[in-house]
Amino acid sequence: MNPPGRLSGNSPLIPWLNALRDFAISCRPQSGLNYFTKRTPSGTVFEVQPGFAGLQLSRFRFKSMGTDHLVCRTWDGTNEGASDINIAKSPKLRFSITSETIDVLTITYSSYNTGSQTRVATGTISENQAIVPRFLVNDVIYAVSASTGVSVSSTPVSLIDLNLDARAWSAF
Repeated sequence: MNPPGRLSGNSPLIPWLNALRDFAISCRPQSGLNYFTKRTPSGTVFEVQPGFAGLQLSRFRFKSMGTDHLVCRTWDGTNEGASDINIAKSPKLRFSITSETIDVLTITYSSYNTGSQTRVATGTISENQAIVPRFLVNDVIYAVSASTGVSVSSTPVSLIDLNLDARAWSAF
C-alpha cells in the first residue's frame, strides 16, 4: 500500500498529520542486505535469500561430554562424520558454574560427574541433581556458530548447542 501524499492547507492539524505520515513511512520495513520485504494483502513479511540467513544450523550426533562442552560428530541424517567436534553446552548446563543466586537464595554446586551427568546443589536446599533428559550416545544435537566463552585445551569452541530438547537440571 502506498502512503497518501502530504497534506496542504491552513488547518493547524496539517503539520501534525504530515509529521505523523512521515513517521509512519520511516517505520515501514525496508529491504536490506540479503533479505527483502514482500508486501501482501495479509501484511508484510521478510524473505531471506538462501544461504544468507546469518545463522548456519548444523546437525550432529552426541558422543561424550566434557565439563562445559559436548563431543559430537557431524550427522546428515544418514552419514556420521569421522572427526570429533566440540560444541559448547548451553550456559546453564555447564559444569563450570560453582554457584548462583536464584531470587534471593545462593546455591553452591559441586561434585559434577560427566559420566552420570549429575551434580550436588547445597545452600538453603541440598539435593542431588541430574540433567534431564540425559544426553545419550547418538542423540541429535543442533548447533550454531557463536562466541561461546568455552575453550577446550586452549582452543575456543565456536559452536553452541541450541538445547532443542530443553535439557535442564532436575532433583532426583
